[in-house]
Amino acid sequence: CANGSACAFCHLPHPKRAAHLDKKHRDALRGLSTEKAKAMMVPLLWEKVFEVDRSRGAASAFEAFARACGVRHDAPPAPSSRSDRALIATLSSLSLKLLLSTLQRSALQDDAVARRAADDLLEQLRRSASLPFSGAR
Repeated sequence: CANGSACAFCHLPHPKRAAHLDKKHRDALRGLSTEKAKAMMVPLLWEKVFEVDRSRGAASAFEAFARACGVRHDAPPAPSSRSDRALIATLSSLSLKLLLSTLQRSALQDDAVARRAADDLLEQLRRSASLPFSGAR
């Protein structure tokens, strides 16, 4: 659309703002147990990793990460409430980097093994896809 952010209404595509967690979603994430946060985010993270890198190395690194988290990556998140569904929808719109860093800051904060597995996964993605990931801790 030629009017950009000043557009009142039209049917043309508009650039979207980068996805982020607003205060309501951050509070909802803080209210989840570590296990539930991992169960929500790990399958979403798998989808994002698979979009970026379908190599055997990435799959192996991700499986090690999922095992370290104690979550099956092939089990879709099961929302138990309306707010869980909204949180899952917002999490799924985040970039791979932002989703992984959100997971590390929340559910993996006290889990050194899972954090190391996340670092290994990130390193694998850097090597195989040459993506500009940095500072995801």
